[in-house]
Amino acid sequence: MSKNLLRWLLVSVLYGLVAFGRIVNSFGKFASDPGYDFLLIVEKDGLKSLFSGSEGYIQIGPRLLAIIARLFPIDQQAAVLSAAVTIVVIMIALLVFQAVITQFGKTFLAVIAGLAFLVVPAAAESTVGNYGSIKWPLVVGLAVVIACQKFVEANVLFTVALVIFVGLCSPLAIAVSLPLLGYALPKFGQVDKSLKYLLAAAVGVTLLQILLVALGGVLGSLMRWQIIEVLPNLSLGVFVVNQLGVLLAGYVAYRMKTTINQRLFWITGFSGGFTTMLSLAFILHESNPVSGVLYAAASLAVSLLILNILKDKAKS
Repeated sequence: MSKNLLRWLLVSVLYGLVAFGRIVNSFGKFASDPGYDFLLIVEKDGLKSLFSGSEGYIQIGPRLLAIIARLFPIDQQAAVLSAAVTIVVIMIALLVFQAVITQFGKTFLAVIAGLAFLVVPAAAESTVGNYGSIKWPLVVGLAVVIACQKFVEANVLFTVALVIFVGLCSPLAIAVSLPLLGYALPKFGQVDKSLKYLLAAAVGVTLLQILLVALGGVLGSLMRWQIIEVLPNLSLGVFVVNQLGVLLAGYVAYRMKTTINQRLFWITGFSGGFTTMLSLAFILHESNPVSGVLYAAASLAVSLLILNILKDKAKS
């Protein structure tokens, strides 16, 4: 057995003991954090759920794990997910180990880096063992990889694939790629092609993530501007567009059978861009206290009335 293989086996065993040791009390239990409903969505939509939006963006990582878990009997799915997400975390820790040892050539430093990744929660303690929060360790792992330039240069295609995959789990992939932008933009004509590939991948998946919401937001903002322009004053215009936005969002939510992506476009994107809190705050700031309170109260009351009417009709 070669020295490198033996080292990898020992490190894998160490990381496995640490990772599974952290979830010993929660193994085989569903977390209440994001992702608890993914199994239900897989049961309803099947493979189509892989690219369904959640929390405003695509998350193929936890959805892929949910699809795998649905292949097992229902009483085994929680245990399958606990094991699967822990194995993924161990693989990311090994990736951190390899990236650091390639960059610095120091085994002890690389082992500590992987252990630090395992023992320090990427977002909060509740993310440990929770397949719905697998995006956080993926983002942290990507950040470490991108920081290790020697590893990136030696594994360009792998790193591009990693950027794309993590980018389809969280739009934060572009955030951890910002150091590349800072390095490349001042001398873009001279940078290596591999760096350009990474930048293109990061920007591409980010645009894909925000496309539905961004498109809806742009259209909603343009429509709001047109309506406010034709009404006699700003106060009336803001009141009208905000109530129309509530009406549209409520109708889509309560009266229409829509997919997650359609709700992202119409509610998060279009209605979010169509309504305006900034203009409302400006109006309240410029008004005297009495008229400001009355205006805010009327806006809230009418919005709640619209939603209650739509919700009641939906139930009936």
